[in-house]
Amino acid sequence: MKDKKRILLIINPIAGKLSTKASRFRMAELFRKNGYEVDMKSTKAKGHATQLVLEHALDNDIIVCCGGDGTLNEVISGVMQLGVQIPVGYIPAGTTNDFATSLNLSSQIEVAAQTIMAGHKKTLDIGSFNDKRYFNYIASFGAFTGTSYSTPQSSKNMIGHLAYVLEGVKDIPSIHPYHVRVEANGEVYEDDYVFGAVSNSTSIGG
Repeated sequence: MKDKKRILLIINPIAGKLSTKASRFRMAELFRKNGYEVDMKSTKAKGHATQLVLEHALDNDIIVCCGGDGTLNEVISGVMQLGVQIPVGYIPAGTTNDFATSLNLSSQIEVAAQTIMAGHKKTLDIGSFNDKRYFNYIASFGAFTGTSYSTPQSSKNMIGHLAYVLEGVKDIPSIHPYHVRVEANGEVYEDDYVFGAVSNSTSIGG
C-alpha cells in the first residue's frame, strides 16, 4: 500500500474565513478524506509561520498555507531559509488575496484544496534583501506602504478591503518623496518618488 502523503497545514486562525474552529477542522478533514496525513498548526504571532516551517517542514511532503498574503510570505521565507525544494500549496483566506488572484487561485477553500490535491504546480520567482529577508508578493516603499501593517485585523474581518482604504486615507498628510537610485537590466533610474515597488503580482492592495 502506498504511503500517505504528509501535509504540514499552517493556518492563520484570525484570517476572516478561518475565524471559527469548525472551519479550520473542516479544511483539515478535506485532506484527510483524500488520503493525506495532516499536521495542522495555527500561527500565534507575527513571524510564527516561518518558525513553524523551520521546525516541521522536513517531516512532511508538502506545506499548505491557509491565510492571507502575509502568512504565505512567512511560509515561503521559512522554506527559503531551509534551502530545500518542498512544494507549497496556498489556500487564500485573507482580505484581498492579491497574490492568489495573480495565480488564478480560487478563494473558495474547498476548490483551492482540490487544486492542491490535483498536484498542479507553478514555479515562482522569489525576491530577497541581502539574502536574509524574502518576498514572494511585493516589496515597496513610500505612500500607503505601511497601511497593510497598521490596518486592524478586526476591521479587515468586518469590512474587508474597505478597511485598507479607510486606513490609507489617514496616511495622506504624511506622504513625501524619497530620492531613489535603481539599477536594473543595465539601466540606472534616479529621481524622487512617492512610491516604488518590486512586485511579483498583477495587482497591489486589491
